[in-house]
Amino acid sequence: MKAEGDPLLQFGIFNGNYTYVADKLSVSVSNQDFSFNEKNNKYSLVRDVYNEGKTTHTERDSKESQFTMNDAYVSADVDYAVSPQTYISLRPYYSASSQKHNRVYEGIVSSDNGSGYTLETSEKQHDDYERYGAEAYYQTRLNSIWSGNIDFNYSSTTTNGDDFYRELNDGNFAYENIQESHNRNQSMNVQVNLQQKLKNVQLEDGYRLYWQNYDFENTTNSILNRTEHDEWRNYLYANVLGKINKQFSYQLGIGFDWVKTTLSNGLGGTHSSLMPNAMLRYLVNNAQNITLDYRMTRQSPSSTMLNPIPVYLDSVRIVTGNPNLLPFYSNRMRLAYERSKGKLYVNASLQYYLASSSITSREYLEGEKYHITYANADRYSKTSFNLNLSLNVLKWWKVMADASLNHHIYSDAHQEQFNKKFWSPSLGLQSMLNYNRLFAYLYFPINFRTQTLTGYSFVTYESWVNASYRLNKGWSVTAGIRYLSPVIYKTETYREHFSEIHTDHKTTRYFRFLVGIQYNFQRGKQKDYKQKNIQEYDDEVNIGTKVY
Repeated sequence: MKAEGDPLLQFGIFNGNYTYVADKLSVSVSNQDFSFNEKNNKYSLVRDVYNEGKTTHTERDSKESQFTMNDAYVSADVDYAVSPQTYISLRPYYSASSQKHNRVYEGIVSSDNGSGYTLETSEKQHDDYERYGAEAYYQTRLNSIWSGNIDFNYSSTTTNGDDFYRELNDGNFAYENIQESHNRNQSMNVQVNLQQKLKNVQLEDGYRLYWQNYDFENTTNSILNRTEHDEWRNYLYANVLGKINKQFSYQLGIGFDWVKTTLSNGLGGTHSSLMPNAMLRYLVNNAQNITLDYRMTRQSPSSTMLNPIPVYLDSVRIVTGNPNLLPFYSNRMRLAYERSKGKLYVNASLQYYLASSSITSREYLEGEKYHITYANADRYSKTSFNLNLSLNVLKWWKVMADASLNHHIYSDAHQEQFNKKFWSPSLGLQSMLNYNRLFAYLYFPINFRTQTLTGYSFVTYESWVNASYRLNKGWSVTAGIRYLSPVIYKTETYREHFSEIHTDHKTTRYFRFLVGIQYNFQRGKQKDYKQKNIQEYDDEVNIGTKVY
């Protein structure tokens, strides 16, 4: 059991877990409750728009602000070893969350011709989330050659939202938007996987059935909109794994993908593709290896990308999904080097990613409103260098770093904004200390101003230090500091006849202090039970790019 919170009672987490272990049975029940109450923190926005020779400057600061969130999660894990050859597990889960925010802003809007007015805005938002589902797994070994497993999971997520936004110009009514939404996402997949161990190779083959359904319903200013997206996918695959000698190992595989999509607007269709994969690994010695691999994957749009119902960020910025987005296939090739010996661990890789009809954000100006949506670009490629380092400075002190440098190339014969080349870096520093009864962890991200398709963006992330001290076998105390930066999002958009610099300040710089206590009831030692042997398929990746 663990409880942790801010001394000012604005933030709190409670975790509880109970595990029972018998000869063949293991049962675990866990829950988490999270609460957050933020009052009177500063929010501000600065926006400069240059359109057709006219400049408009907007500033607004929060007069009052409150954000509350309550989140609860509970799950149960039941693992049963029928015999040394057969293993069964079941995991049901349920979570619910409620979020509310209420903000009032005051500001000014001015133009380069001298005209302007005072601006007052009100925002109210209430969202309720509910998610439930179950995962089941069956694994068995028939004999020394044949084994197999069946993996099943189902999930359902329901979101109910009420949004209110109003603007007053010089005290007079100017704009109002009232939205009520009810969205439900469901997904299910079943996979049957077989393995055959022969003398020098191992064969893997299987079948995967995947279904997902998105049902969106929204009422905006008394106008009802509803749309539904349904997708069935069949995937059949076969892989062979083996060794050429003591130093070389390989994998070769092929999959056949067939998908049918149905939309409530009458659009949709079917598409199919062969999906190969290959891997060759060279074992330099027991501490070093070099891997060259290739894989084709299928990437699907998220529910946010498909939702055609407009989301009004304010009176001039609108986000709209595109229900006509198509899934796309991508190719990835990777050359990686891994070294693990002594105090130093190194993992370096050079990757090349290529996709046709890739999904990306599309932005355009229509009248006085700036629209953000999604589209399929003709071609997108990315070349990446990734480096992961870990060094044991002392027996009880470790430092780590994750870095990447990516080169993006977009090209499209029909959309001019989809033709661009740019670089984007990332860097995160970490450190762990484990000395006697003390454990501490530090994370410090480095923030960069990076290019985008339409300009630049600057996103900041929080850094933190967490520590725990074990008083005895049962009790321990925890403490932490999280440092929040002021600018959470900044974009610079440069288009023909139009440009915008948009800076959103979420809060002033401040530290969040966390203190907590933990008690461990465990008695005895848990046995080492049979583990799942699920086929690690990554033939599909769901993407959900956030653009605001």
